[in-house]
Amino acid sequence: MSVALDEAFRIFGDEARPDPLTDKFRRTYVRGRTARPCDKQIDAVADALSDLFGGDGTGFHRNDDDWKRTAKYLLNIARIEVM
Repeated sequence: MSVALDEAFRIFGDEARPDPLTDKFRRTYVRGRTARPCDKQIDAVADALSDLFGGDGTGFHRNDDDWKRTAKYLLNIARIEVM
């Protein structure tokens, strides 16, 4: 069972009590949990990475596209892990 599906059953109850509404909540939760990251999520992570690593005097300076590419990569790794 995937992490997302396991979480959905933990949050919305187990299979022992079949209920169409609960099943819909579970499916919706899993779809949202495993969805590709949106632009706002990518921007937020890119900003955090830039703040964390960009201005610390190490010479590790990158442009916005590099931060966004790295953020998208990290968010996709996290998404794949919960599938």
